[in-house]
Parts: sequence; C-alpha cells; structure tokens
Amino acid sequence: MRNNVKKLRLEKGWTRERLADLTALTVQTIRRLEEKQTRKPQWRTITRLLDAFGKTSIKDVFPDYYKRTLTPAADPLDVQKKHTEEGP
Repeated sequence: MRNNVKKLRLEKGWTRERLADLTALTVQTIRRLEEKQTRKPQWRTITRLLDAFGKTSIKDVFPDYYKRTLTPAADPLDVQKKHTEEGP
C-alpha cells in the first residue's frame, strides 16, 4: 500500500531506529512499510505512526487506505469517534 512513512520520517530527520523507538514498532516493520512490502498495516501500526508524526488523518500517512476499504464506517477509528460523539 502506498504510504508517506519514509517522506514523513525524513522530514523529521529521524532514522528508522528512532521512528521504531517512538512507535514501539520494529525497524523491520518500518522498513517493510517504507519499501511498500506491507499491503494493509495493522491498526496498532497505523495509530502509532499517526501519533509519532503528529497526524490525525490516516490519509496523511496512508493516502490510499480508503481505496482498499469498502466504507469509512469500517474504520475502527471512525466507529470509535462516532460512539464518543453519541455518548454511551
């Protein structure tokens, strides 16, 4: 899947090791993402990268994410946000 991980990492001046430390991901996971060897990353990976880069939209890091998803409602972050807005 196309992503901006390497671009964002380099903009911050971080090594793969630094990004791995910040996200609690492995250097191998970062490398696979940057080399586009991962088709669809886990939610844990996505949220950790968003936090590290200070982004709130998946599209900032994974621009094609919703092209691979049938509906935005299938996005657990959207479901969680909707639940929070509606209340328990």
